[in-house]
Order: sequence, then structure tokens, then C-alpha cells
Amino acid sequence: MAIAIDQNLQPLILAMPRQFDIQSVPAVKERFEAALADSTQPVILEFTQVAFIDSSGIGAVIFLFKRLKGQQRSIQIADVSGQPRRILTMLKVDRAIEFIGVGASV
Repeated sequence: MAIAIDQNLQPLILAMPRQFDIQSVPAVKERFEAALADSTQPVILEFTQVAFIDSSGIGAVIFLFKRLKGQQRSIQIADVSGQPRRILTMLKVDRAIEFIGVGASV
């Protein structure tokens, strides 16, 4: 019995903006829509550069999470720290979306 390995399952890594707020969300949502068009790849949101997130940014993350879940795809948040980590943890986003990378288990 041969096991097929799908090379297309490499994660799609999307770098989030330094200020993930109402001004940056429209451009980010365009990138999310493009990511949703690919129905196979898991998604990693790269938060290394994110210094600030507001309710619009949180809403965008939840929007993507729900849409990916509907496609039976996974999402993770990488290298989240500082204010974004505090807000996402306070809102219990970490219970639905796995945090990976620097400080993931803090």
C-alpha cells in the first residue's frame, strides 16, 4: 500500500501589520480572502511585527478562523507577544487558535 503525501499542504504564512487596526484591516482582509480561495493549505498568522491590535484586528482574525473552520482547515498564530498576546489571551482566542513559536506556552 502506497502512502500519498500532498506537497501542497505547506502552511500559508501571512505576516500581519505592525498596527493591526481599523486602518490596516481592509488590506489584511483582502489577503485573507485570497488565502480562503486556496482550499487546502493550513494558515499561520505571523505576529512577529505586531505591536498593537484593536477590535477590528481581532474581528479579522475571528472572521478568518470561522471561514477556515468551515473549510476544515487549520489556523495558528505565530510569535505573538506584548499587547496583542494579552488581548488575544484575555478574549480566550488562544483556546480556539493555537499559539506557536516564541512564548507559545507562556
